Amino acid sequence: MKRICAMILSVLLLFSAGAVFSACDGNGADGDAVTLTVYRARANNHTVGDDDDVVEAAIEEAFYADTGIKIDLVMRMYENDQLPDIVTTDIVSSRADVDAVMHTISADLSGSAIMNYAMDSYGTTIDVESLLQQYGQNILAKIEEGDEDNKGMRAAYLPIASGDSYEYQMKIIPAVYQQDDFAIMLRKDYWEEAYSAGYTQFNPEDYDIYTNADGYKHLKISEFTQLMTEINTWDNALNGNAITYPVAGKYWDIARVVGSAFGADSFNNGMYNGSVVPNYFTDEWADFVGLLYDWSSGGVWERDSAQVNDDTRTNNFLAGNHVAYMCYPTSEQLINISRRMSTADSSSSCMIIAPLADEDGTVRGYYSQPRSFEGIIIPAKSTDAQVLVQFIDWMYSDVEHYELAKYGIKGTHWVEGEDVTIGGETYKTWEYPANKAAQYNERPPYSGCWEILINLNVSNRIRGDWSPKEQAWYVYITQQAETISNELEGINMPEVPRAYTASTTAMSNYYTDNIIGNAIAGRQSNGQDPDDALREYRSTALSSYADYFTWLNARYDDAETFFANKFAE
Repeated sequence: MKRICAMILSVLLLFSAGAVFSACDGNGADGDAVTLTVYRARANNHTVGDDDDVVEAAIEEAFYADTGIKIDLVMRMYENDQLPDIVTTDIVSSRADVDAVMHTISADLSGSAIMNYAMDSYGTTIDVESLLQQYGQNILAKIEEGDEDNKGMRAAYLPIASGDSYEYQMKIIPAVYQQDDFAIMLRKDYWEEAYSAGYTQFNPEDYDIYTNADGYKHLKISEFTQLMTEINTWDNALNGNAITYPVAGKYWDIARVVGSAFGADSFNNGMYNGSVVPNYFTDEWADFVGLLYDWSSGGVWERDSAQVNDDTRTNNFLAGNHVAYMCYPTSEQLINISRRMSTADSSSSCMIIAPLADEDGTVRGYYSQPRSFEGIIIPAKSTDAQVLVQFIDWMYSDVEHYELAKYGIKGTHWVEGEDVTIGGETYKTWEYPANKAAQYNERPPYSGCWEILINLNVSNRIRGDWSPKEQAWYVYITQQAETISNELEGINMPEVPRAYTASTTAMSNYYTDNIIGNAIAGRQSNGQDPDDALREYRSTALSSYADYFTWLNARYDDAETFFANKFAE
C-alpha cells in the first residue's frame, strides 16, 4: 500500500522547492530504511482514516528530502485497556521490535503502560535526556515554551528505585496538551422556559458565556443546585416529566467541573495541613463528597450513577432527560453533543456557563488537565532510538511538518480557513475542502495518528467550519476560563513499597466501600453523612498508618529538592 501511495505523491505533494519524490526512496522499498514502530493507545473517538497510508508515505518522503534518512513508519493502535498487556508481551518478552509507546502519564500504575515500564528499575526503557540534548533541541524548546513553572518538564522525570532510595531520571518525552479543557453545558431552552414561567429567578442570559461574553455571572454551588431543582420542578409541572435527573455525569467528571469549585482535585495526592495525603483526605474533597451525597439523596443526580455508562447517559441527555451535561465534558465533546442535540431536536439549544463559585463568591475555576498527561517512552531494546528522536524533532522543527502529521496533506485532506478574532485574540483555523466537507465530517480521511507527540506550542488551529458560538466555546474553555490545578502536578511519586501496600489498600477500600460508594448511592455511612464520616476516618488513618505517610512525604520532599536543583541549572 505504501508503494502505491508513494507513487501518487508527486501529484498530491510539493513540500519544498527541488524536492524529488519516488516510489522507492524514503519508504523502505530498497531495504535500507530504518523501521520506526510506534505503539499507541487508541482514543475513544479514533477512526482509522482511508488515507492514513497516503499521509504516512508523505511524511516518510518529506523526512528523507530534508534529512537524507530513509524511514519506514509503522503504527500499532490498541485500546487503552489492552496496551499495558501488549507492552508486557511485546517489549518485556522481546516478541516484537518497538521503538516507542505513547500512553497516558499517570500515577495509577495499573492503568498506564508508560508508568509501569518507565519506572522499572531493570532497565526496560531508556533515559531520554541525553538523546534530547543531542538530537532533540526543537523538542525541548517546544516543551519548555510557556512552561514557567516547569510542570511539563517535571512530568517527564520518574523516580527510579536504587536500593532504598530513588533517583529521578527523564524517562518520558512529554506531550503538551491544551489545559483548561472542561466545562458545564446546560439545556438553555429548558432554563429559558423555566425562567419565563417563573420557576426560577436566575436569568439564563446573565450566565451565558457566548451571548453575554463581556458580563456573564458565576453561579454559586448552592445556586446551581437550586437552579437544577427549580428546572426539575418546572419540568414536573409543565414539561411532561421529561427530566429524570437534572445532572448527567460520573462523579469523577463532576469533580472536574463542580468539585473544582471547592478546590477539590480528583486525582492522585493532595495537601492537608501542609502534608501530602491521598486526594480523598483533603478538606476540599470532603466538601465535594458532601455535595454528591446531597445531590444523589435529593434527586439532583442519579443514585449509583457510576453504574451507568456514558453512552447511555449521553443518549438520555439527547432525549431530553437531563439539564446539565458533565460526561467527560471537554470542549470538543461539548461541541459534538450540542450539534447532536440540534439534530435530535431542532427546537433545543445549549449553553456553556462559567465556573461555579463557592459560597463566599470565590471562583477557583474548572479543573485544569495536566499540561502533559501523555507522552512517549522508548524501550531500552530499541535499536533506532536516535532516529525516532530525530524524526520527532524534525516534526517540531517546522509547522508544516507538524501539520502534515496532525491534519494530513494540505489542499487534499484539509485547507486553511479564515482567521477568526475572539475576545480580541486572532486564531488560525483549518477545515475540510468544501467539496469533501460532508464526506470527511462523516469519516475523516486521516486519523492524525502520526501526531505521536502532541504539542500545541507547534500548532493549535481551531476548526474554521465551527459556528461562531462553537469557536467561542472552544476558546473560552481552552484558554479563557478560570482554572485550578493540583499543586503536586508534574511530580511523579514512586510505586508504593510492599511494606506499605497493605496500608494503602486498606485506606482505599474503606474509602470506596464506606464513603464514596455511600455518597453516590445517597446513603449515610454508619449514621453519618459521608463527608463527616470521611473526616472522622481521615483522623484515624493518619494515625494508624503514620509510617506510610512519613514515607510518602519524604518522597515528596525528595522530588521537590531534585527539581529545585534541576531547574536552577
